[in-house]
Parts: sequence; C-alpha cells; structure tokens
Amino acid sequence: MTLAGWLAALAVGLLAGGISGCVGVGGGVVIVPFLYFLFGHPDWFGVTVAPGREAVLAHATSLLIIVPTSVRGAWIYHGAGLVEWPAVWPMAIGSVLAAAATAQVAQRVADPVLRLGFALLLMVVAAGLWRGRDGSSKLIRPAPSPGSYALRGAVGGLAVGALSALLGVGGGVLAIPVLLYLLAVDVRKLAATSLAVIVLTAAAASLSYALSASGARGLAAGTVGYVHVPAAVAVATGTLVSVGWGSALNQRLPEDVLRRVFAAAFFLLAIFIGVGSLRALAS
Repeated sequence: MTLAGWLAALAVGLLAGGISGCVGVGGGVVIVPFLYFLFGHPDWFGVTVAPGREAVLAHATSLLIIVPTSVRGAWIYHGAGLVEWPAVWPMAIGSVLAAAATAQVAQRVADPVLRLGFALLLMVVAAGLWRGRDGSSKLIRPAPSPGSYALRGAVGGLAVGALSALLGVGGGVLAIPVLLYLLAVDVRKLAATSLAVIVLTAAAASLSYALSASGARGLAAGTVGYVHVPAAVAVATGTLVSVGWGSALNQRLPEDVLRRVFAAAFFLLAIFIGVGSLRALAS
C-alpha cells in the first residue's frame, strides 16, 4: 500500500472512530465506502484486487477494523456504567451464530448486489437518524419474563449478525433499533450497549471471512483470508485514537445536531454507492 493509501486510511479511521464512539455504530458505514474506493484505485493506493473481489474484501476488512474500535468504545462506556449487559448477552449469542454462518455465503453474492444492499442499509440508517430516537418510539415493551426478554434479544441478534456479515458493518445500525424497540433500552445507554454487541458480532464475522478464502484467487497481497491486513491496521490506528473523542461528544453535544449531520452524510453515501451499483447491474 502506498503512502497516500496509509494517510487516507488513517484519516478515514479518525472519522469512523469518532462516529463509532458517538452514536454506537462500529464505523462500517464510513469504512466500507472508503475501502471500496481504495481497492478500486490500485494506481493511487497500490492495492491490486481482481475485478469483482473488491466488495467482499472491503466488507471482511471493515469487520476486523470494527473489533478493536468497539472494544475500546465499549470499555469507555462500561467505565461510565452505561452498558446494559443483560441486553448484550442474548443478542450476542444470536448475532455471533448468524454472522459466522452468513460470512460463508456473502462471498458468493455478486459485487454490485453487495454494494446495492449496503446503499439501502445507509438509507435506512439515515431515515432513522433523521427521525430521532426518543422514548416515545418504544412501541414494543419487553415482557416481564426474563425468558421472553432473552428470546427477543436472541432473535434480534440473528438479524443483526446476518446483515452485519453480509454488508461488512459491525451491526450497530441494526442493533440500535432492536435495543430500542424490542428490549426498551434507555436512549442514554443505546450507544454503549450497541458497541458491546458489535464487539462479538464483528469478531465472529471477520474470523469467518479470514478462514473462508481457501482457493480464492485475485486477492491483494497482504490478505489473510479475505481480510486485507495493511488497510485494517492503517484504519484501525485512526479509529482507536478517535473513538474516545466520539464517546466524549456523546455526553456533551446536542444529540439532534449530531444525528442530522450523520443522517445527511449517510444519505449522500447511499446515493453515491447505490447509483454506481444500479449502473453495474444494468450493464
């Protein structure tokens, strides 16, 4: 990877880490589009990937980056007593199983389909962020039975893990609605609890991707399975620095301001990636 690649990856990592710490997502919504770009421009960044392999490599690499980022963010929030651990464990069980299994299938999905799926995910995230997340949106209250609470968490975790592995995100953008609607987690604890779930989800998916590339051709130098290690190290360096900044912002800045900024950014990314995917599918 060239010096330009390392510097760009570090800068993107700083942005992704700040978002991760602030709103409780793993940062994949920023990292994945950047990795698409990095793997798609070998002349600029020195990473040569066979056509059609960029998406799976981007998703697998993103998931590995998300693991240490989420560990640091969850640890910071745990120190503040904001992680709702009873909600974490059932969701983690479901998400780990689904993520590990789905990662074996995702590599067989056509590259434009993966990109279009990610664009649709960004649209959903943008809409949710723009509408806001207040207590009035808790439409489904958890039953008093611990068994029912755990079952809801596990079922929600299955969806989180499957879509996380398929689209290369840690699952926070999917875990947050589950935590809010199915488990009625307090809004102040959403980001913290989401990051704790992401740790295990992303770890399971990235490990499965790393072990599933036997016989695959056209992968860039420096890959382990489908994970591009140099890019992962460069981006993760930035995320580990800035995730603490994002956690601090979560406590201090008005949530509405941050929400709307992120919603606009995700919407623009969705348009950019979605249009390119539709063109590729049409051709």
